[in-house]
Amino acid sequence: TAVPVPNSPFGIAVGRDGGTVYVGQQTARTVLPIDTATRTPGTPIDVGGAPFGLTVSPDGKTLAVGVNDAYTAAFVDLATGKLRSSVLLGLQPTQIAYTPDGTVAYAAVGADGTVVPILTADGETGPPIRVGSYPIAVTVVGAP
Repeated sequence: TAVPVPNSPFGIAVGRDGGTVYVGQQTARTVLPIDTATRTPGTPIDVGGAPFGLTVSPDGKTLAVGVNDAYTAAFVDLATGKLRSSVLLGLQPTQIAYTPDGTVAYAAVGADGTVVPILTADGETGPPIRVGSYPIAVTVVGAP
């Protein structure tokens, strides 16, 4: 059975236990959690802008969201369903990937042509890595 997701759905992540799917809703500027067993939508999570790429941390506790029009990476506490922090990145962040230990998240920043490392403990960013024209995806080899 299909679950209707309004507000321009874009970007999907699955929780580590498979019990929840998270869907970005661009025009609502939220992420919608959906219970996979009951196919019931939960309370939308405000991420401060249009979500693009969504990724669950290796420990399953945090959802990282590339917020394209706010130029940020948003980090959502999945236990509370609340925005924990946002990190300013640059023009049009798209996708985020975690290292296997979850200590660093790498964000593709499309219009800047960079990948930006983010220390997940404190949100500090490292120097952008220039990668070329409009990266929209990033993967860390060996990550779950």
